[in-house]
Amino acid sequence: MKKIAKYPHLKCTIWISIAAIIVFTVSLIVPCSPWDSILQNIFAGLITGIVVTLISSLKSKELKDAEIEDQFLKVVHDLYISSRRAYGDYRKVRNEKDDEYYEGTYELIAELQAIESFIGAKDKDERLVRILGKRPSEFFDTEKSYCFSEQNKRHSNLYNRLNDKLSFDEEERKIIDQEINIIRRAHSVLNKKALNRLDEIFDEKIEIETSVP
Repeated sequence: MKKIAKYPHLKCTIWISIAAIIVFTVSLIVPCSPWDSILQNIFAGLITGIVVTLISSLKSKELKDAEIEDQFLKVVHDLYISSRRAYGDYRKVRNEKDDEYYEGTYELIAELQAIESFIGAKDKDERLVRILGKRPSEFFDTEKSYCFSEQNKRHSNLYNRLNDKLSFDEEERKIIDQEINIIRRAHSVLNKKALNRLDEIFDEKIEIETSVP
């Protein structure tokens, strides 16, 4: 009842429904006459209006759901692009002194982790969970290529490894490189899935918008 009182379109639909019932009832009571046909035509028109309104509302909801998923996936893609830029910066300090190397590596790990942090935070978005059919942290999981929980473990391991060291020799930097590359390969799989789904959503939105009524 609160929603009906809040939104004018719901109140309008209720009143049209009541009017349709009244008109139909009266048309049954009134003996066969021109008024009988007139009332039945009015009833049919009201019912048609209600049906069109309901279908339009469903279309609007479908478009809104598609837009919510679209926005989510675009942020994931943007974070991926940002992490690629951070990797380019990391490569510039890969062979520099320990202080510069530490700072550059730390910034890269933060950019990489931002992807999982954003996805994990969206697990609390009930509408997005309903739209995706599962939690966002599960949406990108594949059998081997990407695993949300494993990615978070790798982030933690990298942070710990970085903070446990006072100096970084070439062997240590190679180990860190390997861990970073594993994370980045998984993110590449994630980004590909996001882009594929964005293409699908684009087509779906066109289909919904061009459908009748």
